[in-house]
Amino acid sequence: MYIGYNVNLPYVCVIGFAENLKSLFQKIKPNKITYEQWMPSMIRSIEEQVVLAGKWIHKEVMVTYQQERLIIFLETTLNQVQDVVNLFLDHVENRLKKRFPGLMMSWGIAEQQAGIRTFHDSFNNAKIALDIGRRQMGPGYRYTQVNTSIFRILLPLSKNPDVLGIVLSTIEQLIDYDNHRGGDLVHTLTTYIRNQGNISQTARELCVHRHTLLYRLKKIESLTGRSLMNPDDLFLLDLCIKLWMIGFDQS
Repeated sequence: MYIGYNVNLPYVCVIGFAENLKSLFQKIKPNKITYEQWMPSMIRSIEEQVVLAGKWIHKEVMVTYQQERLIIFLETTLNQVQDVVNLFLDHVENRLKKRFPGLMMSWGIAEQQAGIRTFHDSFNNAKIALDIGRRQMGPGYRYTQVNTSIFRILLPLSKNPDVLGIVLSTIEQLIDYDNHRGGDLVHTLTTYIRNQGNISQTARELCVHRHTLLYRLKKIESLTGRSLMNPDDLFLLDLCIKLWMIGFDQS
């Protein structure tokens, strides 16, 4: 037993990130307090909903908030990790939706169970799933180790300076364009690739007009010097973006 918990039971780490706390604060506009004063009570309220969701499904929950992340260790059941986690998160999100309408959460989920010697490993896997998943799919989703398996394969490559040099020479102009002009070109390209080049489906997913999408795709080709009709160029762009996602955001 440790701090009231039986750490010999199987646990799984789930890490949550509140995507829009500042905009939510502006919407609520509490009287006579600053965002910094409001934050601690907001986090406590979120933690309370997490604990209540654990009680509802009759599972122990350990929860803390560190470095803008909600770190949860949830007691699970052998061979039913994902079922338990999804049931738990369904209840967490339902409670948060009722208590804080408009709050958007992203989640990273470790798949292996954590015992007394493996809490750290479970935490690291959940953190990687969250960090990579947010870059790959954007905010508001649940990401697991399976969702990010290809990124784990590429992780050693992302630490190689020569490889990162190739990545930057290939997509640096896309990144700069997005940073300085808000062009959303990287997200557009990843969505286009995920939809296997289907223009209509990509436009619907991005919520943009077909002509806007075509303009962005031409801009991507212009900035990278690569053709989206060339399978090798498309593969290189996809690979470079995945490596960039890993190598540039592991905070």
